[in-house]
Amino acid sequence: MHKQISIQEGSFSFWIDPSVVNFDDGQFQPLAQINPAGGDIFVVKDSDNAVNVFYVATDIGRINLTYDGERLDRNRKHQITVSWKVGDSLVLFVDGIEVAREAIRDDVFFNDSLEFRNIILSYAAKLTDRIDEFQRISDRHTAYYAYLKDFLVNSGVLCDDILQAAANDATLLAMIGARVLIEDAINVHYLASIKDKDQRMAVAEAWFKVSNDDAALKNALDGKSVAQRAKLAGKDVQELYKNEYALFSNYIHSSAHRSILNLPEHRKLGGKKAIYAGLQAYTNMVTCVAGLVKQKVPEGIIKTTAPWYFNKYRDSVARATLDIEK
Repeated sequence: MHKQISIQEGSFSFWIDPSVVNFDDGQFQPLAQINPAGGDIFVVKDSDNAVNVFYVATDIGRINLTYDGERLDRNRKHQITVSWKVGDSLVLFVDGIEVAREAIRDDVFFNDSLEFRNIILSYAAKLTDRIDEFQRISDRHTAYYAYLKDFLVNSGVLCDDILQAAANDATLLAMIGARVLIEDAINVHYLASIKDKDQRMAVAEAWFKVSNDDAALKNALDGKSVAQRAKLAGKDVQELYKNEYALFSNYIHSSAHRSILNLPEHRKLGGKKAIYAGLQAYTNMVTCVAGLVKQKVPEGIIKTTAPWYFNKYRDSVARATLDIEK
């Protein structure tokens, strides 16, 4: 079916009738699907009442778009159009107006990274909304919850920056971003290692002071260096500091390491390493913040999506070595 449609480039449209599709019921509902040779493109309404477009190509990977279905006028039909072109973009239109766009690169790793990024960012946004509902009974509470939200919001933006830097061949910038995300992961685990909540709130206050003081030593949060915080956060976090954090620090500070990034194949692998490490650090952060505010990360992320992505690229990206690492 639909074999005459190309997975490389095309478009299709259909209509949503509000008498048939209820965007208030919180129920999953398939809306449309085509099956061109080499892939599938389908549109669904998910349990969050969002319109989700999934582009899945055998040689390219998976890409998705999301649009808030609750914004649709319930009193009239709506035309949904999906267009795609490899090397350009996957685009969603509602009533002729573009509402979502994502690049389609002829690169399975990059497209899979975009797919995973979208999933973890979507949950982080929900977790942020949940934190906003918590009562702030003091300035210390306000600082504490703002500190937790910073890991979710600003670090999430940095994930996008790393992807864009790597896509634009700015590998060193991507590596700098990855190191920042890893330090953020160390910080949130250090916070979680502090059992007393009042003491955790004091650390959040210290973070605000450091952030707003131009003369402050930025890496000395709570009077401790990154290495000291990693050690206090436990063995796994200390290993993160000794391995991934140290790797990207070497490329940032060492001219010998940076010199091999002049070679295109090393630049490409370095960018992939930054994307992988950044997404791993961000997933680590989101999971840790969820635990701190006693929220449960969906099993689909923990047991299915995260293992799919990280296991798929562990050997070809995370464990692959650049010449100077051998």
